[in-house]
Amino acid sequence: MVSSFLKAETLEMNLVTFATYASETNNINILIDEELKKENIVFIINSKESYLLTAFRKAISLRGLQLVKTPEFWYVRKKEIYKETPKYRSIKLNFVRFDDIKNFLSVYDKDIKFEFIKTSKILLVKSNEKDFKSIYNVINEIDTLPTQLKLKVTIIDTNLNKLKELGTDSSKIVLPEQKKSFFQSCFLSF
Repeated sequence: MVSSFLKAETLEMNLVTFATYASETNNINILIDEELKKENIVFIINSKESYLLTAFRKAISLRGLQLVKTPEFWYVRKKEIYKETPKYRSIKLNFVRFDDIKNFLSVYDKDIKFEFIKTSKILLVKSNEKDFKSIYNVINEIDTLPTQLKLKVTIIDTNLNKLKELGTDSSKIVLPEQKKSFFQSCFLSF
C-alpha cells in the first residue's frame, strides 16, 4: 500500500500510515494511543526524502505528540505538559530599595504577584520557577553595594536669642571674648 504512494511527488498520510511506514523502514514496533487514532492528523511528506525515525519523531513532535521508547516497542502519545502552579518565594533586598525596583517589576506578567515586607526588606514573589529565577537574577545584579555613600546632612543655624525664646537655659554657656562661633566654644570647653 505504501509503496504505491512512494512514486508520487508528495504524500499525504495519516498518523497510522506514517507510523506504519516508519516502523517497517526502521524495523521497529510503534504503537499509537487509541485516543490519537480517532483524531484526523495528516502528514504531508516529500517522497524524495528518506523516511527515518528521526523524521517521524520530528513530525509528530510538531503536532504536539511524542515518541516514547520502551524496552520492547515505541509508543506515540500526546505530550505531557506540566503546568506549574505559582507559589511564593522570597528575595532579600540588601542595598536596593523596593521603590527603586517597583517599576521594573511591573514589566512582568500580570499573573505574577509581589509583596514587600518593609521591616525585613524581603520581597515576596508569587510566580512559577522560571519567572522567579529571571526576577531573582536581575535583582541580584542590581542589589550591590553602592560605590558612593549617601550622606544625609542637616545644617543647623543657631542663634542664642532664639534659644532663649524657645526656653533653653544658656546661662551656663560662656562664650570667650574671642571671635569664635558657638560650636567652637562648646567643643573647646570640653
